[in-house]
Amino acid sequence: MRILWIDDEIDYLRPHIYELKNRGYIVDTATNGMDGLKLLDEFDYDIVLIDQYMPGLDGISTLKGIRERDDYIAVAIVTKAEDLKLIEEAYTKFADDFVIKPFTPSQLLSVLKRLVEKRNLISERIYHDYLSDIRNKPFPETPQAWIDYYKMLVKWRIRLKKYGENEFMELEEDFRANLMRAYSDFIIRNYETWLKKNELIFSYNIMEHFVFPTIRKKEKAVFFLLDCMRYDQYLAISQILREYFSMKTEMYYSILPTATHFSRNAIFAGLSPLKIATNYPHLWSWQENNQNRGEKELLRQALIRNNINVDMKFAKIIYPSRSKKTIEILHKNFPQFQVIILNLFDILIHAIKEESLIKEFAVDESSIIDLTTTWIKNSFLLPLMEEYAHRGYTIFITTDHGFIRVKRPAIVKGGKTISQNLRYKYGPSLTIDKKGAWLIDNPERIELPVPGPFRFGIARDDFFFVYPTKPRLYTNQYRDTFQHGGITPEEMIIPMGIYFPKN
Repeated sequence: MRILWIDDEIDYLRPHIYELKNRGYIVDTATNGMDGLKLLDEFDYDIVLIDQYMPGLDGISTLKGIRERDDYIAVAIVTKAEDLKLIEEAYTKFADDFVIKPFTPSQLLSVLKRLVEKRNLISERIYHDYLSDIRNKPFPETPQAWIDYYKMLVKWRIRLKKYGENEFMELEEDFRANLMRAYSDFIIRNYETWLKKNELIFSYNIMEHFVFPTIRKKEKAVFFLLDCMRYDQYLAISQILREYFSMKTEMYYSILPTATHFSRNAIFAGLSPLKIATNYPHLWSWQENNQNRGEKELLRQALIRNNINVDMKFAKIIYPSRSKKTIEILHKNFPQFQVIILNLFDILIHAIKEESLIKEFAVDESSIIDLTTTWIKNSFLLPLMEEYAHRGYTIFITTDHGFIRVKRPAIVKGGKTISQNLRYKYGPSLTIDKKGAWLIDNPERIELPVPGPFRFGIARDDFFFVYPTKPRLYTNQYRDTFQHGGITPEEMIIPMGIYFPKN
């Protein structure tokens, strides 16, 4: 049982802390509310004890910050007996119990016993809340409803993992297959119409919708694109950044296929892949290692089309350890508009299959989140963002697509000219089992160029493509790897974080 005790006079409480440790409790301490909230962002606690009267954030304000992070953690306010108004206010803000000063070790242990009993009842409450929020609701029928549903689902996955509800996690995994099928059916039915009506925010209009208005006002902006980042990763990053910034999060849809060649070029061009290939053929490439070479020029052309004259710098960082010169330049030059692409996350998920050591650490999606958090806290990125905040920049953080762990193989046929990707394919005689893919005879209908009279196949749900020659070999090689390019909420529903410097 792990306890966090937040009190500005923590040294006077050492005898109680020693007593708790002797009884087997793990006790961490903080001397103010802000430091306590930082520890909550970093570690999982079973119980939190908060003194009401502290400089800076008082107990009630700290309690509010805790509840913004976690509805279920057991919290007791430490206060004086005469503070009846405080006790009433705390109960309205979801305090679970109180420790009345002065208190004896036995009184403290009595409160902790009640909190432990309350926590043991949380499992039943979690299960019923989960059923109410997720399992007992029909699947959404509009794009915004799917976004809201997916955001809630991600938060439930994090919550279920945190509270160790393994049987509920297994139920959620069973449910997940039906959810993915409902989502991909929804996308396949509506995607072409959405593109024609141009009513949704897709990859190709996020610059115009979110970023360009800031630049037009002659304000400073930095745009971070963290390649291949899911919403759950983004939430972990935002927990770290909230100390330095005021923030809001918008959501949008990645175009299909959810792959860097298509979605990231679309972001910087402000155009669909078909329009890029048509209007800027010299900046569109089908060569595997050259597919995003024109991003800077595509963004420059987008600024020109939008009549924006701005001092813009563009940086790509693949391996931070090999990009020290680029990082040094970023710390010295501060244009009005800075763009920074970081490819590390994409490299990480693909390295898991090949690097046995990384695979030991990244056993599931939650492990990826833990690796993300650890890297952010110890990387060049956090101090660089602090520097931008100090200089008054608005910071935009997004990605081009997410990823999933693939489970089921789908046989694909198409001859030697077929593309190599595991979650999308194009080729002149492409055939795929429709159970595992959306097969598109005329890709231009969904704004996709092709290098000839090709068909396009995009994997749905958790399928991945294998060839008929050695299906068992390919299945064993790629099952349970992290991939992107297909049709799932994890790959398509994308966060756009907008961070403002705190006054």
